[in-house]
Amino acid sequence: MLLAAFRVRSFRFQWPADLLTQCAFEMETLILGWYVMVNTGSVLLLTAFGSLQFLGTLAAPMFGVLGDALGGRVMLCAMRSVYAVLAALLMVLALAGVLTPMWVFVIAGLVGIVRPNDQVLRNSLIGETIPPDDLIGALGLSRASVDSARVAGALTNVRNPRVDNDVISAGMVRDLVVASDGRVSLTFVLSRDDPATLAVARMGEI
Repeated sequence: MLLAAFRVRSFRFQWPADLLTQCAFEMETLILGWYVMVNTGSVLLLTAFGSLQFLGTLAAPMFGVLGDALGGRVMLCAMRSVYAVLAALLMVLALAGVLTPMWVFVIAGLVGIVRPNDQVLRNSLIGETIPPDDLIGALGLSRASVDSARVAGALTNVRNPRVDNDVISAGMVRDLVVASDGRVSLTFVLSRDDPATLAVARMGEI
């Protein structure tokens, strides 16, 4: 039974925490990626920002060693604490008006060291806490939390609160072409006159 894993108390806490963490990852990628693009106007720097999200793959063996030594629960809690501290730092910098693309790169790099190992430790903790008969359902639910956050992120509508409309109505899309095979291509117009702080992600409308 798919929902049988929720009979385990720890999984009832872990699953919503994993879902919220994955949603935060998608928000970070969308919002900070937009910030980098608008403030630098460089596709190369945007690509560099994206690559920083996977920096931790180089340190994955060490995370595995620490996971075996300390336990999946301790490691996962420590990693989530790192996310919270870095998110708080980013918030403070933004509220103080001193946030720059360089700070975004530094914070993204630090998060990127930890982030790629999150799913592995989630599965490890599930393996430690879920009975064998319910393990497949628990892993499926964990994977669904990742995919649902990505789907929601892909359907997120980026709006400009200054004029309260979407990027197409705001004239930020120069070309919108639908090919005969169904492919859609967009050409965005980005301006330094429109501060990145005006770009926010909202759920729902597409």
